Amino acid sequence: MFHANILSSYIALLCPGKSDFEAINWVSGGHLSFTEALDLDQVSSEGTLCQRLGAHAAGYKTAVERGSH
Repeated sequence: MFHANILSSYIALLCPGKSDFEAINWVSGGHLSFTEALDLDQVSSEGTLCQRLGAHAAGYKTAVERGSH
């Protein structure tokens, strides 16, 4: 799964106030509009989301800071 998909998925979870990684299970459980709105082929698992965000946190932080200006 590409970095953009991971970031898009997590930021989209934050919008309705779902900040825990477990919330991705709510989305992958059949909420098709989420995947369609983000143009994703699939939604990451809870473990993948947590692992990728943790492993690339510094790079993601830089990307998010640049994108927020």
